[in-house]
Amino acid sequence: MRLKTLAATILLLLLMSSPGYAGNGLPNPVSSVNPSGTMSTYSTAGPIDVRNAFFQNLGTNGRTCNSCHVSSNAWTISPAEVQARFRATRGTDPIFRPVDGANCPSADVSSVAARKAAYSQLLNKGLIRISIATPTGADFQITQIDDPYNCPQTTAGTPAMYRRPLPSTNLPFLTTVMWDGRESAPGQSLTANLTQQAMDATFGHAQAAASPSAQQLQQIVDFETAIFTAQMNDNEAGVLTAKGAGGGPINLSHQEFYV
Repeated sequence: MRLKTLAATILLLLLMSSPGYAGNGLPNPVSSVNPSGTMSTYSTAGPIDVRNAFFQNLGTNGRTCNSCHVSSNAWTISPAEVQARFRATRGTDPIFRPVDGANCPSADVSSVAARKAAYSQLLNKGLIRISIATPTGADFQITQIDDPYNCPQTTAGTPAMYRRPLPSTNLPFLTTVMWDGRESAPGQSLTANLTQQAMDATFGHAQAAASPSAQQLQQIVDFETAIFTAQMNDNEAGVLTAKGAGGGPINLSHQEFYV
């Protein structure tokens, strides 16, 4: 069952990244099998339209938001799913890009064996490389680095960290955006913060040459804030909405939330 789920995920990603892909939508809710049963995502905006900018290549390296935020993996990635993509494409799927997919941006990716070594953090742990300087005014300093990859781009001024992409679902329940909250400007709305995050991700992860349009950014934020993901069926308990139970993504989308 797990192999079938991975195969279906890979097929969907390959189809959606193909210029000849003619499909316009995904089911609403869209469901996938996981070890516990069935997970579902429901959009309050109606059918999930893959013509939305979230699913489009807005950069220069073939990536979309969907490259690292996959519906069947709770809108993030997992090592098993990334490994399946590596095998299916010999490490050339858009998620495998040296800019942040490799352990080091200058790593050798000229062969399948080289790519397997270069993308080991992504393949084995589902982690993307993030390089951010120590914030001004921080109460610490980086004075020494022990880098197992001997990466020339990893320095005390630009340290390397490895993080799993955060799920791009259930976002109306957020109080901060990003692991370290860096996209959460004081006094700004969630919509404004997500808009900035989408722009920064397009420039950084997708290596865009130009900023996405205001319409494209709005499409991404509207999509992200409309989708809710939850377990729908449990292998032991059965359907989680049976007999008035409040499971599943539709019930989750109706939950009120206050900070």
